[in-house]
Amino acid sequence: MKIAYRSMVRISGLATVTGGGCRCGAGSWPHAPRPNRPSRTTARPIHIAELIARLPARRRSVVITAALDNAVTLENLCATWGEYPPSPQLRHNLTRAVADAARRMHRAGINHRDFYLCHLYVKQETLHTSRPQLFLLDLHRAQIRSKIPARWLAKDLAGLYFSAQQCGLEPRDGLRFMRHYH
Repeated sequence: MKIAYRSMVRISGLATVTGGGCRCGAGSWPHAPRPNRPSRTTARPIHIAELIARLPARRRSVVITAALDNAVTLENLCATWGEYPPSPQLRHNLTRAVADAARRMHRAGINHRDFYLCHLYVKQETLHTSRPQLFLLDLHRAQIRSKIPARWLAKDLAGLYFSAQQCGLEPRDGLRFMRHYH
């Protein structure tokens, strides 16, 4: 077995949404933000390491990202909303931000396959602003295509909806999400 180690500096020239031919086994790496794509909503990658084996199933890899200081998952943030609802403005702003992140991800041809609230982080200092800053993590199962089939769009959106069921959302929140998503 051989260990391959690369840093962001060395492969930053591979700045395409498909990974620019990066043959690394780290599934999240091709979906990570690049310096020339500042609108991406993922943590900034720092380094990548891969354990290379003859059989692809035996390959192991890791992507190390910059820390998300003062960030909380939307799942944890919303856990008490059934009992202690947030202000309508906060709920509306977060709904808009999640819809925007989902729309940009899907329009870029990426379907997450594990699109749940626990994979969306929000910076706490931006929580009460009109545009909360979200980060999307756990992209190792994501797929990139020129056009996402309706089945995968439905799966992503259904997973997100399912994970939001315990948040005390109102029916209008779902309609608000769809309005901003389209």
